[in-house]
Amino acid sequence: MPRQSEGVSVKVCFRGTDRYVTVPDNINVQQFKSMILFTLPKDETPDDFGVCLKFCDGEVRLLGDDEKFGDLLVRCKKITFISRKGETKPSASTSQDIRSPSKVKQQNKLGSSWFDNLPSSTQTKEITEKDAALLSLCIEHHWRQILIQLDFTAAEIDNEFYNSEFNVSDTITKLLIRWHQKHTRKANYLAFVDVLKRFEKLGSSVPWEKLQVAMLGEAS
Repeated sequence: MPRQSEGVSVKVCFRGTDRYVTVPDNINVQQFKSMILFTLPKDETPDDFGVCLKFCDGEVRLLGDDEKFGDLLVRCKKITFISRKGETKPSASTSQDIRSPSKVKQQNKLGSSWFDNLPSSTQTKEITEKDAALLSLCIEHHWRQILIQLDFTAAEIDNEFYNSEFNVSDTITKLLIRWHQKHTRKANYLAFVDVLKRFEKLGSSVPWEKLQVAMLGEAS
């Protein structure tokens, strides 16, 4: 990208409209969002949007609000703003859950015992495309961390998120299907649930009732 004395000229996409913007390389993402998104409606704030960089070699990377652009701008082909409203945001109660695993258990009374009591043949059922679509609706909170535990890299997740037009559910579905294609029999309900149990032990809330419906078609 052409470098100017005051920054680098980069194509910026916001809600389907592209325009070139000169971006100072010494600012962070939060400052960049404030610079571009100053005309948002009253019901939106810059915090409602994330920033995704697509590089000339096809690589995609999502940046955190505190990250500086630096030399990334030189090889950046396009910056896209993505809405975060499709992602589940932690509520006040969720923040308390993360600090208190016992409170998670109180609020999530069903627990995973229903899964533990399933026949082995059900627990080890390989995840199909239909299963992946249903499971994607159950893990929209902490979904990136869960997919990393399923052996996907952050770069793989970011690229699929970009290719799925920043749709969280579609991204999860496609990567769960890819997980099964890679691991076949090992990509089953049991392996998936084991990851969720580890998250629960760390204090994260797991939607066991939704998962029961997704796997069995009904809740007990």
